[in-house]
Amino acid sequence: MGKTEIPDKAILAFHAIKVFSMYLLIPAGGITFLPDELLSTMRLLEIKNSFGLWISLIFLVSLSIVVIDIFKYFISIVKNKIISKRQYNNYINSLLILTQTEKEIIKTLFYEDRANLPLNDGSVNKLERLNIIMRSNVGTYFFNFSYTLQPWVLSYLRQHPEYFNLEISEEKLI
Repeated sequence: MGKTEIPDKAILAFHAIKVFSMYLLIPAGGITFLPDELLSTMRLLEIKNSFGLWISLIFLVSLSIVVIDIFKYFISIVKNKIISKRQYNNYINSLLILTQTEKEIIKTLFYEDRANLPLNDGSVNKLERLNIIMRSNVGTYFFNFSYTLQPWVLSYLRQHPEYFNLEISEEKLI
């Protein structure tokens, strides 16, 4: 038995308890809160009278686990939206501080949809690293690769035609 087996087993046990608590929530809540007449017709009143305290405790623990799990899920959704928004803002900021050469590459890719660019060009490498352009996996000739703009860049440029200080045709805005 290695050192890592105990934490893995503990995590697995906690996950099993978490999943099982969802299945216990409704029956335990039903036995705890349903009227005695209804429980009597389902022959559960005797169980409630004998184990009522334990059933209520199981209900409260199960409810707590489910509520915490739901809360954790919504927190992760909000956190992911905040991270995505920050990342998009970082992308936009990187797009706004480019050199004229880098903007010319973007303009070419915007109007031509794709272009063969050299792999050893510093501006091309910078744009690729900043996630502004992407290249195909297949190179042509002597280390020239086909590049295109990332979808978020196309969307941004369609929404902000003033980026190049030029008029953009209607078909490019669609």
